Amino acid sequence: MVYKQHLLEGCLSCCLHYLAKIEITPKTEEDMLIAGLRGDDFAGGHLSYLEKEYGLKTIRYVHNQILFDLIKPLKTNTQIKKIDFNFIDSQLQINPLVLLIDIFPLNKLCGHYPHWMVLLSKQENNHQINYRVYDPQKGIVLIKAEVLKEALHSLYCHLWMAPQMITLK
Repeated sequence: MVYKQHLLEGCLSCCLHYLAKIEITPKTEEDMLIAGLRGDDFAGGHLSYLEKEYGLKTIRYVHNQILFDLIKPLKTNTQIKKIDFNFIDSQLQINPLVLLIDIFPLNKLCGHYPHWMVLLSKQENNHQINYRVYDPQKGIVLIKAEVLKEALHSLYCHLWMAPQMITLK
């Protein structure tokens, strides 16, 4: 059975554990979330915890210079890269990745808020492109490419947040 997040803000913790293939419990979800909340950079705190506790190395890609300058002092490997679907698809051919999106285009039931998911693979059937993802709220699901692209664009336009992507080294 695929783990589903227990905490409202636990999606990144769940995604990083899933990406690293490390068993997660409500306690480890909470511990990583607390590490993320302790610092000035939510995602960076999560990555520092993952690297310290499990000895893993990550690469975090951020979409713009403003965000990069804010998080540059962190010890995690962070790079500036335009996060679009050309880049996402090229990285997805190598390994699954964690992506920050706006949840609203996926379900239209709640407001706009940031949400992390693991993109597992890109699938094309009958000229329809879907992405197989681990959504920590729902488990493993298929999302149409158009919806996922809207969710990434909406993050930037509605939430005024820079897209971010995380991979394991």
